[in-house]
Amino acid sequence: MKIAILFISVFFTLISFNLFAETDNACVRNGSNEITVAASNSEEIVTDIDANTGISCKEVPDFYKITIYRFALCTSNPFATSTTDLSSCSYFINDDTGVDLEITYPASSSLAITALPAMNTYKYAILLINSALKIKHSDIYSSSVTGKSGSGKYCWTLDVATAFSGNKTNGSVVSPDTNDTSTFAMDCGSSPGTAAYSTEYIDSFGDNGETIVTEDPSGFELNGGTMYARLIQDDNATRATSYNNVARIAASITFDKAKNVTSASSYTINFKIQRAVSVDLASDGTTIWATKNGGDPFKMYIEVK
Repeated sequence: MKIAILFISVFFTLISFNLFAETDNACVRNGSNEITVAASNSEEIVTDIDANTGISCKEVPDFYKITIYRFALCTSNPFATSTTDLSSCSYFINDDTGVDLEITYPASSSLAITALPAMNTYKYAILLINSALKIKHSDIYSSSVTGKSGSGKYCWTLDVATAFSGNKTNGSVVSPDTNDTSTFAMDCGSSPGTAAYSTEYIDSFGDNGETIVTEDPSGFELNGGTMYARLIQDDNATRATSYNNVARIAASITFDKAKNVTSASSYTINFKIQRAVSVDLASDGTTIWATKNGGDPFKMYIEVK
């Protein structure tokens, strides 16, 4: 049995509408492997390989870090009620402190599990991670781009926290503002700089309005199942009620066919990143700004033999 899981952190939003005029594929690059950019006041700064234009495109980050609190197989649906119920689950990871996993490209990163599920038949799986996605990335552009304190073709991430919806206010979160470059989560220069981990809090699955969106009940079809996601608090159960008390992203998978775990079962669990960062830019038609790198989905592969 091999299950490929595309983890949906922000795709629940992007299915419904294009919040930040993002493109959905890799950035177009020139012959020097520079991301092609053009100053524009009409949100046509970059183009992706599908010829879509926007203020951001998708790239492979140099490093991507997540913190996992719960990873388990379950006999009952953890999302059956509004409170996430893990009472029927048997764990690969069950750690209140959290297990950090750094994912790099092109190699996959193996998850060091701390336990094995009990012998049983399981219809569901659950993954709980920190709502803070961390990305460390550097890139080069075809024209000069302005960052937090400098300008040039080279840009890199800084140790700055931003929020997906722009509404989270605690945890030293900033909202990049082109009128104040000190709020940027990226810097640029005429030569490569030293990248640091920036943080993107997934504080809503909805837009940046006044109403938080904590769940999409329609789910997302996978090869061999359907995935559902919700935002919960740090008790690993209660659904979030505000942008500021979102602490976990919970993803529950309902398998099309129940999985039988025996004493002879063995497991391989790998994580990979592909288009896992959105390169977020802005422009007034003259200047191009590098505001932040946003966290996008990663892939998780589970093989049970």
